[in-house]
Amino acid sequence: MEDMDCCLALPRRENTETGSSLSETVAFNARPLIYASGNFGKNILWGTTEITLLFVMTDMLELSPSLAGLILLGSLVVDGVLDPCVGFLADRLHTPIGRYGPLILIGAPLSALSFFALYTLPLVGAGSACLITFLVVAFRASYSLIDLPHNALMTHVTRQSEARGRLAGYRFLFSSLASFILALSLAPLIQNGGGEILSPRGLAVFAGSVACLSAIVMVASWSVVREKDRESARVVRFRTPLMKGIRALWASPSYRIALVVGCLATFSLPLFGKSLLYISTYLLDRPEAASSMLTAMVLGQFAGLPLWIFLSGQWEKRQALQLAHATTAAGFVGLCASLFAWPFATIGFCIVVGVGASGVYTIIWGMVTDCVEDVKDRSGVNPEGMLFAFAILGQKASIALGVGGFALALDLSGYAAGQDISGSPEIVLIGFGLLIPMAGSISCVLLLRHYQLNHARHREIVRRLYDPT
Repeated sequence: MEDMDCCLALPRRENTETGSSLSETVAFNARPLIYASGNFGKNILWGTTEITLLFVMTDMLELSPSLAGLILLGSLVVDGVLDPCVGFLADRLHTPIGRYGPLILIGAPLSALSFFALYTLPLVGAGSACLITFLVVAFRASYSLIDLPHNALMTHVTRQSEARGRLAGYRFLFSSLASFILALSLAPLIQNGGGEILSPRGLAVFAGSVACLSAIVMVASWSVVREKDRESARVVRFRTPLMKGIRALWASPSYRIALVVGCLATFSLPLFGKSLLYISTYLLDRPEAASSMLTAMVLGQFAGLPLWIFLSGQWEKRQALQLAHATTAAGFVGLCASLFAWPFATIGFCIVVGVGASGVYTIIWGMVTDCVEDVKDRSGVNPEGMLFAFAILGQKASIALGVGGFALALDLSGYAAGQDISGSPEIVLIGFGLLIPMAGSISCVLLLRHYQLNHARHREIVRRLYDPT
């Protein structure tokens, strides 16, 4: 089976289940980049909801912050049931087109449709809590059908730890591109609001455009690796009971650390993006600043990405991720200071946060993917789908708890849309938007000291599992 370790002429590690050499050279191959573009298709939808959905629900659909937070937390129940089910199904799904292809082909149009319907509610004036809840849950459910399969396919694109680090970097490149498009789109949406902070018509047009683009990109992303998907459906036969698979995952110390670090990062860091419209509107009194701050952060992600791709191959992933979290924490310290003393430096510190965030979101998935072989080597079973399911579930749960806590804290602080927020609401915005993300990154730096799955050990595990000689 042809390997796609990278897009350059670099050493590759073949799937030795077919008896191929481990030391051949790969010519330029665009397919890993096309596979990685699936992160654009996912993130253009998810990133939009992360930045705007809570604000749309409270300030455009006029839900109370606590009710909006409750709806978002309620959608976690769907994720809590569906993500493990999707992983459990993927471990047992063997169709002529592969294990993951059917899920992506179903999920891509459904997630696009539910996303578009959700963001047309302000335009049509349909803001009932029941309808909003239904569409949020529908989007979360259909998104699970594309997110887990696309992540799990990374295991079959390459088995080389260093190459997975580079591939994770390519994936985040496309995630950053989606964030950049979102950042550029916020400015005209705000400027054309007609008295409102966001334009309902512009929001609907934007949602329809990116929904169609997302569906097309996701299908294309899977299609270039469909042969590997088919191969995995022919080769992998997993019939281990559910609880045995869960015990096998928990028995891997490296997976436990990667899981906890990923959850902590996705609980704390996205709070900055969720609070960005509130901070720019109520603390800076410049709603349009949200676009420039988000753009600066995304530009920082682009600037930092080559560094993290390089370090993922040259350093141990643990060390590179510690540096990424330290960089992010330093950026938040600077942002706290800039709100009170150095307003001219706000954009610069957003860039620093972006540089660190690109490493935070990139390297962790290379670490999680490496744990597939570690779990198989330790336990003799291969719960690949469940491994990604629990990693994704943990991160989604963390995101939902973060946004739910933020919304509840806003409500308890006495926040009211369009009103003065001096006092408790101001403290909530600073605490959730800046201080908690900073503390989360510092905690991750400390936890990562216990991650022990390095490049050399992973190569030995792969050789033991797949090299017949």
